[in-house]
Amino acid sequence: MLAQNWMLIAFVAPMSWALVVMIDRWLATDQFKEEDEVVAVIGFFGILPLMSMFVWGLPKVNILYGSLAVGSGILFMIYTFFYFRSLFKSDDTVLISILMNMPGLVVPLLAAWLVHERLSGVEYFGIVVVVTGSVIACFEGKVVHDKLKCIAWPMAIAIITFSLSMVVDEQVYNKISFYDGFMFFSVGIFLSGCFCYTKKSIREKRLFRVKTSSYLWLVVAECFNLIAIVFSHYAIKVSPAVSYVAVIETTVPAFVLIVCGLIYWFCRTFNISIDSKHADVLQSQFVGLGNKSLAIAIMAFGIYLLG
Repeated sequence: MLAQNWMLIAFVAPMSWALVVMIDRWLATDQFKEEDEVVAVIGFFGILPLMSMFVWGLPKVNILYGSLAVGSGILFMIYTFFYFRSLFKSDDTVLISILMNMPGLVVPLLAAWLVHERLSGVEYFGIVVVVTGSVIACFEGKVVHDKLKCIAWPMAIAIITFSLSMVVDEQVYNKISFYDGFMFFSVGIFLSGCFCYTKKSIREKRLFRVKTSSYLWLVVAECFNLIAIVFSHYAIKVSPAVSYVAVIETTVPAFVLIVCGLIYWFCRTFNISIDSKHADVLQSQFVGLGNKSLAIAIMAFGIYLLG
């Protein structure tokens, strides 16, 4: 039943990542100073899926595809590292958001080249339509083109590694079970987090610690991030093609707008006050509301072509 509704499963990931984006915008500047810290924290949360082995047992070992799954987890964390490096190098979140829609185009190209995935002309057109809509949705203001130079290479690495990770995941789940594949993927995430934590601790000669005041929101953000990763992988497992999942995940900007609208409505309805910092983050999402509404309609049309 779930496999037949793969598109609904695929939409859980961008919905969850929209919440992560909002929380990260509140936390990033206060909590983290560099990308090693982010990767370390996400990596340590990667141990949570591994604890399911106490309930469902050890995954079946397939050396080839288990190694590919671990490698996919490492690729995902390399993407995370360079994505956050770009964020720390540039405060132009508009430009970075636009660039992070590129996997919607890169994944179909890699899938066609590496694993000979073939889609119809209408489906390729739908992919272009969805990515176009997601790019439009990212325009909150003027893009500072001069800042592209300092983030061009880290964003290029982030886009390629994220896209390659998705293509590898599809091949893994075609050969072994979702549980086995995701367990090995989680090992890759955890090892990457340990590596960055160790590297930072040795470099600074002290242990990195999270501010206690941010514990709750950090845990909430990483739990939603983990939910998004799980559903993204399960969608790859049950969908007709990995390209579909990659394209659907470019709808994060639309869900950010929807989440902000729901939060604003909830606060107004129940007279809940929020501080100026959080209010500014919410209000910034409504800049260019007309363009974003048009973008959502364009994305919906593109998804209709895919479905």
